[in-house]
Amino acid sequence: MKKYNLLRLIILVLGLLIIFFTWRDLGEINVKDIISGSENVYKRIVIALSLYAIKSVLFFIPIPVLYISVGMFFPLYIAIIVNLLGVTLEITLTFFYGRFLGKDFVEKVTDKSAKLRKGIELNQQNDFIITFFLRMIPFGIELVSLVLGASGNYYHRYIIASLMGITPKLIVFSVIGNAITNSLNIGSILLFTIAILIWGIFVHELKKRDYVTFSNL
Repeated sequence: MKKYNLLRLIILVLGLLIIFFTWRDLGEINVKDIISGSENVYKRIVIALSLYAIKSVLFFIPIPVLYISVGMFFPLYIAIIVNLLGVTLEITLTFFYGRFLGKDFVEKVTDKSAKLRKGIELNQQNDFIITFFLRMIPFGIELVSLVLGASGNYYHRYIIASLMGITPKLIVFSVIGNAITNSLNIGSILLFTIAILIWGIFVHELKKRDYVTFSNL
């Protein structure tokens, strides 16, 4: 156990040192310029996914910026797929970072947030539903992933519930990004509308079955 804690400490210190010595360069990152820097669509996809992987470590990159930037430089259907793959990669990595950090991390975080502490208590009753709801309310995407990973949630239930909660917002921002560089067409509007309707149905069914209510959070 001591060796395990020492390893965690070493990794944390190394991460902080990397951020410290590269902070000035990191502050100048322009996501849109990075993605648009290559004319090759496959290279752009690799670049976009790499940015999602980087975001799993450097939390300061706003997730909507990634959604919108990808939407700007890919056809809409490709943008949605790339964003789904990217966010799956990002929340998978942060989930397992949390698993590595352990329950001590959960206690430290939840001590600072009564709302998150309540969510974790409910998570013990129904982890799938709470994961879904935590993805819809305004909590940091990485913080939720870290805490749920450290709480011992089953990964397959976590990833499905997370994507259910994230996908509607992902589609919204992908459409917004695509509309910046392309004319908004009926297909984009329909896709946006359908996504919102499906998401609304999920919420309605969950509330109707009394799994959890917003007031509990």
